[in-house]
Amino acid sequence: MLDLVVKGLKTSTVRPVNGSAYSDDLVLTDGVRKVYAKLLSVRRLRLAEAADHYAKEGFSSSDEFIENIRRIYPGLGLKDEVNLIEFKLQPTDDPAAGPGGI
Repeated sequence: MLDLVVKGLKTSTVRPVNGSAYSDDLVLTDGVRKVYAKLLSVRRLRLAEAADHYAKEGFSSSDEFIENIRRIYPGLGLKDEVNLIEFKLQPTDDPAAGPGGI
């Protein structure tokens, strides 16, 4: 998914509501690479509502999105609340690093 972020095709992520506060400066990683982003908004939605938005960003359907989220967060139901976190990739000063710092 990080490749989609770097290409500007993925501009949000979903996390279960757990009381976490999010910094304005985000570090997105796939465990090997990392990029830097600026937090634009955090919206609380039900998972079913988030799927309607999120399907546009890297998934071919809402069903594919739900399946992926449930692999990451087993037991998360369609009526459960999630945070839809929208972000914008930050440019880096290092030209060798590529977009956002990769």
